[in-house]
Amino acid sequence: MAAVDKSGNVSGKVVKTMWLFSWVQLVSIGCGVIRTKLVALWLGTIGVGVFGLFNIALDSITTLTQLGIRQSPVRNIAAAKDESALCRVVAAVKRWAWLLGIIGAFLTLIFSQQLSQLTFGCEKYTIGFIILSGAVMMSAVTNGQLAIMQGMDKLNRLAKATVWGTIGGLAVSVPLYYYLGEDGIVWSILAYFACQALAVYFLRVKKIEVGRTMPMLSNTTLLAEGKEFITLGIYMTLSVFIAMAVNYIFMAYLNHEAGIDFVGKYQAGYTIVNKYLGLLFTAIGLEFFPRISKVQSSVRRVSIFVGHEVFVAVLVILPGATLMMTLDDVIIRLLYSSEFDATAGYVSAALIGTVFRAVSWCMAYTLLARGDGRIYLLTESLSGVAFLLLSYWGYHWGGLYGLGLAYSAWYVIYTLIVGIVYFSRYKMSLNRRVVLLSMVAMLLMAGCAWARIEDIRFIPALVAIISSILALKVIKKMIASRRRSDNG
Repeated sequence: MAAVDKSGNVSGKVVKTMWLFSWVQLVSIGCGVIRTKLVALWLGTIGVGVFGLFNIALDSITTLTQLGIRQSPVRNIAAAKDESALCRVVAAVKRWAWLLGIIGAFLTLIFSQQLSQLTFGCEKYTIGFIILSGAVMMSAVTNGQLAIMQGMDKLNRLAKATVWGTIGGLAVSVPLYYYLGEDGIVWSILAYFACQALAVYFLRVKKIEVGRTMPMLSNTTLLAEGKEFITLGIYMTLSVFIAMAVNYIFMAYLNHEAGIDFVGKYQAGYTIVNKYLGLLFTAIGLEFFPRISKVQSSVRRVSIFVGHEVFVAVLVILPGATLMMTLDDVIIRLLYSSEFDATAGYVSAALIGTVFRAVSWCMAYTLLARGDGRIYLLTESLSGVAFLLLSYWGYHWGGLYGLGLAYSAWYVIYTLIVGIVYFSRYKMSLNRRVVLLSMVAMLLMAGCAWARIEDIRFIPALVAIISSILALKVIKKMIASRRRSDNG
């Protein structure tokens, strides 16, 4: 099989996809930073607060009403056995996206007054939520189309839609802030979602490969085709809700125990490690999830693909994380200010866990590829409990540094939880070379973290340089192998 014989070809595609979507996400983050900066400049702290609360409310509404429509259908689309099945599932995803969008918009509309009261403590912004009900609907339809692109391996199209939607949204929304002031916040958010929807509309998949148009589905067929991915989406939504609840509980506890200043420093460190380094994980997953969904019934092929993914992820994470350790204070001051210097201890300690995060993250995708929603919910629930207990211990043991170690320990536990399912329930395996690389990378990360905390900065810098050189050599071979395969 190609999966076995052309490992360089597979890994080369992984690297190319990772590179492409890392840039896509950097563009998205850059546009977000510009947008927030301009809101702060033109509207001040009140404007930033209103903007942030509206976006948090929208994120919560879309998460709870869309039932994972952005992710859950990907496996069904990728695993479709023939053109007829693909046509049916794509048509079902489109219809379900519209249905969920209309339901979400309707709920936002009728509960607009309560949402304003809950979010802002007053009814002043009721009209704002009524207007943004349109954004809720557009978000669902857009996410359905993005899931179709990902499932059908139209990744270049997905990247273009994301970039043009983000840039267009920035270009259209910024003038509204400038000319309308605080009154323009709601309209700018709506315009942002509209631009993303337009970009996806023009780049959407109109026909299946051989030109066959999408079929019209009866209500019975719609329910039958959508039952599997909607059920998985419900489990995924519950998992997200548990993660949000766990994070809220701990942040509230930390605020009560240590104060808002400490919470701010902790949140800054968590964002640096989890969000910015997480770019690589998200980028790889866009190609990985549909690929293993296609072969999810084959234990051997999934094991091979997971091994490739872990190898590439660790190969890239090691230089990235050690470089971040070396420059943690510079990164913190660049993103925040010198007031957050104490966050460096958290960052260095938490980065140890990124190797375990890479391994567990790749194995966890097998649960979704198999549509094993209940087990996925169970693993995420256990992970949430582990996070709370370890974070409580870490804070009382060592403050920010202890919380950083707790983050790393959390991913060790999560790797064990997912590993039990991966090895025992699914009878899958990991290549010895991959296991050895992961262990070496983990030991190097732990040593570099110790050196950075002891202010021996040249050690993580040296590891970052050497691992970058080695990673580039391996990546070049992967890409060259893929090119030879494509040409041959």
